Amino acid sequence: MNKKLPWDIIIARFKGISLSEDEQTQLQEWLNQDVANQQFFNELQNLWNQIQTKAAGYNPDVDFYWKKFQTYIHQDSIQTKPEKVKKIVPRWASGRVLRRFAAAIGLLLVVSGTGYLFFESNHHAKHEAIAQTYSTITGKSKFILPDGSEVWLNANSELEYTNLHADVREVTLKGEAFFHVQHDRKPFIVKTNDIAVKVHGTQFNVSAYDDDDKSVVSLYEGSVSMHVLGDDKPDHYLKPGEEGSLDKKSKTISVEEGDVEFAMMWTKDRVKLENKNLHEVCRYLSKWYNVKIEIDPALSDDQSYTFTLYDQSLEDIVRIMASISSIHYHFDENNTLIITP
Repeated sequence: MNKKLPWDIIIARFKGISLSEDEQTQLQEWLNQDVANQQFFNELQNLWNQIQTKAAGYNPDVDFYWKKFQTYIHQDSIQTKPEKVKKIVPRWASGRVLRRFAAAIGLLLVVSGTGYLFFESNHHAKHEAIAQTYSTITGKSKFILPDGSEVWLNANSELEYTNLHADVREVTLKGEAFFHVQHDRKPFIVKTNDIAVKVHGTQFNVSAYDDDDKSVVSLYEGSVSMHVLGDDKPDHYLKPGEEGSLDKKSKTISVEEGDVEFAMMWTKDRVKLENKNLHEVCRYLSKWYNVKIEIDPALSDDQSYTFTLYDQSLEDIVRIMASISSIHYHFDENNTLIITP
């Protein structure tokens, strides 16, 4: 692929700005230089259209998100103040190209739902295949893959794929994601650092954060199999309502009935909790906000809570809980929520 991308012209095209004859010629020449150029352009156009639809009417605080973006990519040397743009543009991994791209379009950010979703294309000079990455900083984001499969990506997670039109559709996951896989004769495989999950058309959740002791696959609908990477033992098959859990130390998988609804509840717009005790509430809060919560053993469960989770901050929730019951809370240096009497 030709890396000399006419970013300013491409973004203007996506934003509906009229191009001059010279700009139209430059864009067409770039598209004609390489088949991969046209493929990449089509991917960007598809992504742009999806995000425009999802984020219609959203007006971001650009300065705030720009600071978030700078922190995320550790590019303290970027001083250019971004011009205000509507929603999203793709991000290249190359620092040199990133700076040029930032000057051209300002902010490489999409805000979807309650989180920040970044889209990245990694190009390799000797190959036409394009490695594309979606990653979240905070919150959760939903997007549609080129094969029509829907993915919810949880906070601090990353999904990468190269070619979903090949004989085998394969993605790599770091963190947590819920998949609604488009039915196709071609297998769909999700790989983490430890396991591979194979499906044809189904809905399931995969939680595989590096810091967790286990990787868990929760099957909501359809059928999946899972196995430990590098292990030649037979696959473990799951039925709806079951969870497959990998113990990372022993490299063993166990399959049993699980709370699948709970496993995927983080993908919903809101969750209502009724008459839940402290430990039950914290179980939901931990999953919803993707944070660790430690409860002092001295605390009893004689207090019940009823409320609805949607887009409030975690601190807002625990502050209200503390105001109506005898609990105190603080966040430690690892951002773990500590609840005490």
